[in-house]
Amino acid sequence: MQKIILHDHPNADISVSMVWIKMLPSDNAKEAMNVAQTMVDPRIRHFYDPKRQVGKITAQSLGESHKIGWDIGLFYSVGSIWEKIPPPPIAWVHQLSDSWLEHYRSGDNLEKELHNIAEVLPPI
Repeated sequence: MQKIILHDHPNADISVSMVWIKMLPSDNAKEAMNVAQTMVDPRIRHFYDPKRQVGKITAQSLGESHKIGWDIGLFYSVGSIWEKIPPPPIAWVHQLSDSWLEHYRSGDNLEKELHNIAEVLPPI
């Protein structure tokens, strides 16, 4: 996502929030900070969520209150109103093949879908 959305569109008027969620044993604040340092762009803000709160409300906004949204890219329109639960995104993809199969993308399919999504982002 960093390459296709941010690098390929350096003047896009977008804001990116990277939320690092503790889902795997190796997911911790230190590792999140290490990876965050490789993603340098003034439009990115990084957060660490060890209690999976963002993942839970993300899943709720997608109609799945029993899941946790992680390894997922969500895209919102300008002026989206965020309340207790985020609004439904205008587009989204994820990389976990065990859930939300209609939005699952990986490899070349992920890259192609991100290019498609970039076309509906605010004017570049």
